[in-house]
Amino acid sequence: DKQFRKMSESFSQRYPFIKLVYTRGNSTTRVQKPLIAFREGRYIADLLTGIGGSIFLFREAKALTNLKVLPNFGKLPDGMHSESGIWAGLRTRYWCMSYNPKLISKAEMPKRWEDLLTTAKLKDGKLALGRLPQLWLLPLWGDKGEAWTTNYMKKIFTDVRPQRRKEGMNALVNLVAAGEYNAAVASAGYRVKYLQDKGAPVDWHCPEPVPVAISEAGIMKGAPNIHAAYLYMNWLLSKEGQLAQFATSVEPPAHKELFNKGFLSFPK
Repeated sequence: DKQFRKMSESFSQRYPFIKLVYTRGNSTTRVQKPLIAFREGRYIADLLTGIGGSIFLFREAKALTNLKVLPNFGKLPDGMHSESGIWAGLRTRYWCMSYNPKLISKAEMPKRWEDLLTTAKLKDGKLALGRLPQLWLLPLWGDKGEAWTTNYMKKIFTDVRPQRRKEGMNALVNLVAAGEYNAAVASAGYRVKYLQDKGAPVDWHCPEPVPVAISEAGIMKGAPNIHAAYLYMNWLLSKEGQLAQFATSVEPPAHKELFNKGFLSFPK
């Protein structure tokens, strides 16, 4: 809440007649509940962010409005928005691994994803596997194909035997720093940087190839405050909004003029 208020200060100064009401939650609170309400003819949110792997459900329900009417929609690079206009990418996420350097060194971390299968210090419960495979596995699937990915996951569970965690991705990083396990998949660089700057024993590591995901945002079709939502979404996609987002949460922006390594937590 504090980050959101700070991020949105300049928007509120530009549009003081719009009252922002922010709710943060897991995917059930943030995504599923608004979709269920929409199917029942109700609205509990106008604008959604972090839709993630549930975007296909909104597409099937025709629950999102077309964002191509927004001037700043065109400021997104190719691939950072829906071709039909139903979602826009607010930020990029590079989903790699967080690890505790007190428990495993950088040199011991896997250089490629295949090396994860043979890294001794990540076997038998020393690796945490998050519950959102679309963040890192789908990009690998797109790069290496279905057969490779299916075989790889079978070996993950039979050879590596990771902890199957139900926490959110941010919580996994916190537990890495606490020494609950040596490393976790998948972790966002900005979140690791946030804890690292506070002195926590945690670092970030990317096996090759580096999985990239987009944090999608959309506006509910027929939302009661749709014009206010248009204004806020257009501001979020502007250079000012993207810089405000980066300044408060260190999340890599999606704006085409800001799409460079200078906005990455771990550019190397």
